[in-house]
Amino acid sequence: MGTLSRGTEVKGTISNGWLKMADGRYIGTSILTTTAPGGTGTSTTSPSTGNEVTRYVTATNGNVRSGPGTSYGVVGTLPRSTEVTGTLTSNGWLNLGGGRYISGVILTSTAPGTTTSPTAPSTGTEVTRYVTATAGNVRSGPGTSYRVVGTLPRGTQVNGVLTTSGWLNLGGGRYISSTILSSTDPSSSTGGIPGGGASAGSVSGAAILAEGEKYFGIMYVWGGEDPSGFDCSGYTQYVFGRLGINLPRTAAQQQQFATPVSTPQPGDLVFWGAPAWHVAIYAGDGYIYDSGRAGLPVQKRKMFSGVTGYGRAH
Repeated sequence: MGTLSRGTEVKGTISNGWLKMADGRYIGTSILTTTAPGGTGTSTTSPSTGNEVTRYVTATNGNVRSGPGTSYGVVGTLPRSTEVTGTLTSNGWLNLGGGRYISGVILTSTAPGTTTSPTAPSTGTEVTRYVTATAGNVRSGPGTSYRVVGTLPRGTQVNGVLTTSGWLNLGGGRYISSTILSSTDPSSSTGGIPGGGASAGSVSGAAILAEGEKYFGIMYVWGGEDPSGFDCSGYTQYVFGRLGINLPRTAAQQQQFATPVSTPQPGDLVFWGAPAWHVAIYAGDGYIYDSGRAGLPVQKRKMFSGVTGYGRAH
């Protein structure tokens, strides 16, 4: 409906992190401050509503700051679904006490994943599958944005109806991603690479890179394991899984799973840490494909320092 230039004074009422102005226009409080930009005020206090409220964190990792605004330093983080209690300031931040504040724009009055039905269109056909991940996350809805409600060990037989988004509806509000499922029991596989799936050498490095490129531009999501958002090991697991290679879920587990090699070839895994805290796909010539961290997309980039080893899983 319009824009306001920096320094414009606005008045209105705060609700759910937005300022409602008298003429029915709204502006996000995340771009507002209680003092004119460039002012000398240093106080971290802000007028509050006086009413204590309970909220839940909706961001994967919500920044806690030393004052009610993004100009203040980050003093900690709170994971998704954390329950927080405090007093809302007039600029839409929640005062947690002890000089700690969190933005109202990443809070909700109900626990994430519990207010809306997590149902999704299904194929209508019940199928039987087996868990291929070392520990497969079961979630409250068909996507990684829903909370984890349990785990199933490798080889567990599951029955349900596949949703059109590629998740298996186990019933009872429980879902598991089909990227960590197989139509054959992985524990009964003989030969091939550890954990079953494609046989050793049957998938080329070029094929791995071609599959990995398909997901360039997808933003990092902590705990993400499908194209709605990836973390580092969720990305590698998904890419290899699309080619029939069933990698475990975490970077450390993938490090144990892969056969160590001293000289990497395109398609090999690259690890940082022992146990690994980050994993990528080697692209050749000192480059990698990876989902690096919050704020970065899946991309090809120069391999950074600190590599602790390489592994082959194809």
